[in-house]
Amino acid sequence: MRPISRRLWLLAGVAILLVSGAALTRAANPPHWPKGVTIGGTNLGASAYAYQVAWAKVLSDRLGLQAQVEATAGPVANVQLINSKQTDLGSASMGPAYDGFLGQGWARGKRHDQIRILFPMFPSYWQWWVPAKSAIRHVKDLGGLDVALSGAGSTPDYYGRKMFELFGVKPRRIINGSFTDSNNMIRDGILPASAAFAGLPHPSAVELQTTHNIRVLGLPRADAERFITGFPELGLGVIPPGTYKGQDAPIETITVWFVMLAHKDLPEDLAYALVKATFESRQDLIRGLKSAQETVAENIAQVTALPLHAGAVRYYRERGIVLPPKAFPPEYRP
Repeated sequence: MRPISRRLWLLAGVAILLVSGAALTRAANPPHWPKGVTIGGTNLGASAYAYQVAWAKVLSDRLGLQAQVEATAGPVANVQLINSKQTDLGSASMGPAYDGFLGQGWARGKRHDQIRILFPMFPSYWQWWVPAKSAIRHVKDLGGLDVALSGAGSTPDYYGRKMFELFGVKPRRIINGSFTDSNNMIRDGILPASAAFAGLPHPSAVELQTTHNIRVLGLPRADAERFITGFPELGLGVIPPGTYKGQDAPIETITVWFVMLAHKDLPEDLAYALVKATFESRQDLIRGLKSAQETVAENIAQVTALPLHAGAVRYYRERGIVLPPKAFPPEYRP
């Protein structure tokens, strides 16, 4: 038998160290922590999904947790899944989360009041894209046409339908599906518009621009101000010039924050660790999605319409961030 070479011994040693390191990471976590967590994402191709994939790697690298992102229909589905403990974590925009918590709007008659906010992710921008040669310039031009609003119950679907009601627009058909499918239909010339409520730039819009000329639209300021009067969670925003290829001017629109949610029964020390690891790994998140530059602790002030998780409260208070009374959950104990 040939003796094992020095190189093989070194490789074996490295493998042992890696396995030992992983074991130490797992052993270092408290026994009441799960070995892994599931993260309710959104449609493939959405900006929130790109963010969550980067975040799952942070949880694995920093906390030794096996984190799995699951594609879902979006915020409404994630609120339902977290409230019923069918998933551990998940993202949602503030509008659907707020309605779900109070049992109004889409959740009329059933309060989903077990959800808690961990941290602010990023502000998302109402945006849609049409072929560059299209005559469509405003939501009011969509009457009698097909329009894609992402998945059923997603943030674009939630607000898009309300926008149609406000402006008296009756599309011929609302298509709910993935951004990949809507992009393919635009390429084939059978879909005139696809809408999103997401971070900047939207991955699917950027991908479509690699093969087709498109024009990105928002919502003009006067119409945006009229729309947000019925939705206190919304704000005014601008998509900066140069966000998309060929975009020379700012695009006025509306914004809403995305947040990461957990069930109130998630262990408090785990919630604290998740929030801490997130802010300490912000650069890793930015590499996944540029909008993650807004993931800073101080932005928690933007999303305190709902209670925070007790572990998250502990983190923000340690940072010296003042929280309003409504941000403290009933289960929080100083």
